[in-house]
Amino acid sequence: MVHGHVADSLQTTPPDVFVSSDGGYNWIKALDGPHHYQIADHGGLLAAVPANTKTPNVIKFSTDEGRCWHHYQFTNESIIFTGLLTEPGNKAMSISVWGFGAADREWRIHVFDFLQVINTQCGSDDYEDWLVHSELHKEGTPKFKGCLLGRKEEIKRLKKDSWCYNGHSYEVTTKATVCECQKSDYDCDYGFVKKGEICIKEDKFTGVDHLDLCIHGTEEKEESQGYRKIPGDKCVGGFKPEPVKEVDQHVRCKEGDKSELKTEEEESAEAVTGNGSGGGVVAAIVVSVVIIVVVMIVYFVRKFQLLRRHNVSYRYSMLSQSTDFDYDNEVENAIGPQKGMYHDSSEDEELVDAKKPKRKVRSYHDDSDEDMLE
Repeated sequence: MVHGHVADSLQTTPPDVFVSSDGGYNWIKALDGPHHYQIADHGGLLAAVPANTKTPNVIKFSTDEGRCWHHYQFTNESIIFTGLLTEPGNKAMSISVWGFGAADREWRIHVFDFLQVINTQCGSDDYEDWLVHSELHKEGTPKFKGCLLGRKEEIKRLKKDSWCYNGHSYEVTTKATVCECQKSDYDCDYGFVKKGEICIKEDKFTGVDHLDLCIHGTEEKEESQGYRKIPGDKCVGGFKPEPVKEVDQHVRCKEGDKSELKTEEEESAEAVTGNGSGGGVVAAIVVSVVIIVVVMIVYFVRKFQLLRRHNVSYRYSMLSQSTDFDYDNEVENAIGPQKGMYHDSSEDEELVDAKKPKRKVRSYHDDSDEDMLE
């Protein structure tokens, strides 16, 4: 259901209501003037309210796809109309009119249960087979009649003269078949234009008219015949223009690689000179890692040697057994700064050390028998 005019150009007059029962290929004028309308009972019931007045009091309904309309006056009150509603999904047999009183401004809702008028449920004899898109290819070969995108569908729909209802749980029965391919299942390929029913190459086209493909390691050149199948088309067999293929066994390639193709001679020359820039990068990384490891080893070895050199050790055998030996002073002298240290450049220090009296120190040795004799 739509609003529209029958004219050669756009009109400014109020439109009329038109109804189509074949998917929009053909239309009939159903109601004069604009209307608010709803579709119910899976399409078996049409309802409308005039839209050229703010206070409608008549509802119209049809059970034969808009060919015959029944009128019913549902109120004598002046109600300002706000909407015509039915259950979402258009499956129910009830329709409601919404509005409010012109005097008291209170809501008014009128619900129409058409099961009280149409009280017989439809049977198998009340339906007919209908080929969807039957207007397509009806003048040509019968096997292509109703084919759209490679498929044709037949459904069971209610006959126009049946006075019955489908019901809320009704399910549409559909039978689909696959069509044989024909030229209408194809569009013109890139660089081609349609002339009549065939696709020809565009005279002014200067682009590439073929595809370079890599299949099983060899280059294949495909030249289009001017047709490409429409995306989503399900047809099989029949008209099927195949592209012309040329295979060059001398050109090697890698599937999925978008780089330029190389011949066998180029690959051999590259193998002789090396593995390319990739091998140089890997070698540079390896050398850098080796240098870093060597530097770290030298650093830690040097650090270990310095630590050992500055480590102070004490021997038990150096401790004197003499009663008059001052252990505290000796320990402080051992670990404290020594003013009388020997240096190669100082001869005075040697003389000072030589003038000091040498004191005999009795010491204890674990491995000496002399300690026991004394």
